[in-house]
Amino acid sequence: MRRIEMSWVIHRPPEDVWKFVTNFDNWAKASISKGEWRRTPEGATVLGTTVETSRRILGRTRHLHSYVVTEFEPYKVFGMTDKFPGMRRMNQRFTLEPTPDGTRVTRSVQLDLGRGRLLEPALHWIVRRTWPVETAGMTRLIERGD
Repeated sequence: MRRIEMSWVIHRPPEDVWKFVTNFDNWAKASISKGEWRRTPEGATVLGTTVETSRRILGRTRHLHSYVVTEFEPYKVFGMTDKFPGMRRMNQRFTLEPTPDGTRVTRSVQLDLGRGRLLEPALHWIVRRTWPVETAGMTRLIERGD
């Protein structure tokens, strides 16, 4: 099992960061894939909210992720499971800490591929390359007030 963690500071108060991170419509804006994000139930994100993502690849719509919100402590912790086809569920977590400059955000994921452990280094490499792009997008949108 591998743990991947990334921390950075967003120059906004925790309430602004929380409002952005817990709204999956914003994830669609910051996502690399720019696919479709469907949330149930409609409305504000709560414990148990599910989100399905898909995007068009080579002319066909492909299901990418199934998220379920598993932790929801306002302005502090936001956690979810992430299920990608062919892989085990991964636990992903955001923690928010106030700092003098704004909010320190720590994003982490536990990778446990079971029998597919040989793929862990490749998935680790992918996450290490995509997360900085996604977090830069999130940071830019939050700091602009979008």
